[in-house]
Amino acid sequence: MESEVIAVGGDDGGNLFVMGTSANAPGRVWRWNHEHPARADGTAIDGVTEVAADFVSFARRIALDWERIVANDTEWRYISG
Repeated sequence: MESEVIAVGGDDGGNLFVMGTSANAPGRVWRWNHEHPARADGTAIDGVTEVAADFVSFARRIALDWERIVANDTEWRYISG
């Protein structure tokens, strides 16, 4: 599925979180692994994983991650991987 995106965040490892802006995926958020660079035409297929159905869900997940960091939860699976 092709979608135009904008960056909405990143992790300290160089990976980006991008949000869909196209009609076919408005608000969906994906994690793009920088180890899989975009092609010359600007598209990326490999290394892209959907992490949230919409931006609000993404923001809630980030808040949960922060709660788990503060609690020193080493078992939690963080959104950044």
